[in-house]
Amino acid sequence: MVDRKHMKAAGIFWLVMLTGCGGSEVRSDAEAPKNRPEPECTSLLGRPLYAGKVNEERLAAVDAKLSADPDNLNLLLEKGLLLEDARQFTRAIALYSARLTKEPGNVTLLRRRGHRYINVRKHAAAIADLKRAASLHTFEKVQSLGYKNNLHWAIWYYLGLAHALDGDLEAALSAFRKSHTYSADKTSLLASTNWIHNLLRRLDRPKEASEIIAPVKEGMGYSGNYYKNILVYKGVKKESDVFNEATARGFVLGTMGYGMANWRRANGDVEGADRLLRKVANAMSWHSNGVMAAEAELARRK
Repeated sequence: MVDRKHMKAAGIFWLVMLTGCGGSEVRSDAEAPKNRPEPECTSLLGRPLYAGKVNEERLAAVDAKLSADPDNLNLLLEKGLLLEDARQFTRAIALYSARLTKEPGNVTLLRRRGHRYINVRKHAAAIADLKRAASLHTFEKVQSLGYKNNLHWAIWYYLGLAHALDGDLEAALSAFRKSHTYSADKTSLLASTNWIHNLLRRLDRPKEASEIIAPVKEGMGYSGNYYKNILVYKGVKKESDVFNEATARGFVLGTMGYGMANWRRANGDVEGADRLLRKVANAMSWHSNGVMAAEAELARRK
């Protein structure tokens, strides 16, 4: 039976970085003040990555509520979300870890901590959490469920991402295929489809790659960065119709830039792909899936 309490909690306070969603932009390393704190983490290429400032007033309000109701999972997740919004992922991980010592089988917390381990480049720890979540969760295919509520989809999606960043493309493909099965809204469907396509192209399986994107068509009410990527993959749009390498910033650069770099390589433009990959890997939105993927790919070449 699906853990409805955990599903509800995950839906109320869930930040998912899929199609340009996520915390607000912080300044780049060059723009950061000289008295900045220690880095939140270091990229796989050696770049120090900095968190922003948490909303202290809101954090204090949540802490006061938690003091009065310390077992309230929704409040704990709300606090975690405030930390995640500020890219203070290490503090969020510590928060989830403390609760997991009391509830080691809490699937929602394992999913959340696993995701944030990905952000701080601890792929093995992320894989361990997400595999455990998958082993404990009872999966159910639903017909209509927003991605923010869809724990069935998210466990597999982030496990796929962790495997991809760790360089295990076959394991990543398997997990993303499962996430595709449990997608129940357009956002989750497109996100899974995008990753499956790109992995299949990297594994030199173009026929399967074409098949996975075939159902996605214009006029179906889709939108977002992954949708634009898929239109290019299908040949419906040219890259120049949807993406400008010179001006792209933030999550557009991360999500579409990584997708277009893969597309360029698949079509023989290795130089253009590598140039864009380097730009994506150094983008400000260092917690974006595409930025992390570009960085991991470049790091594996060293």
